[in-house]
Amino acid sequence: MRWILGWKWTDHVISQMKERNIQENLIELTLDNPDEIAVGNRERKIYQKKFEDKLLRVIVDGDKIITAYFTKKISKYLSKGESK
Repeated sequence: MRWILGWKWTDHVISQMKERNIQENLIELTLDNPDEIAVGNRERKIYQKKFEDKLLRVIVDGDKIITAYFTKKISKYLSKGESK
């Protein structure tokens, strides 16, 4: 586990980033300047940011990043289907 900008980056999320081809700077941008923050299961926060035709969702629990993934289901997850 490592700390970056006040967030705990677990080995799990780092391996997921490589597997899913998600750049670290996109996760940092999403955490620093999200289009929206939703509440998920177990009161986890979901930071969401639209990048072209995809939505990056970063799920965090406290200060620990749980997972991150891209989805094309923008209207399902982002309010009104567009960034604010």
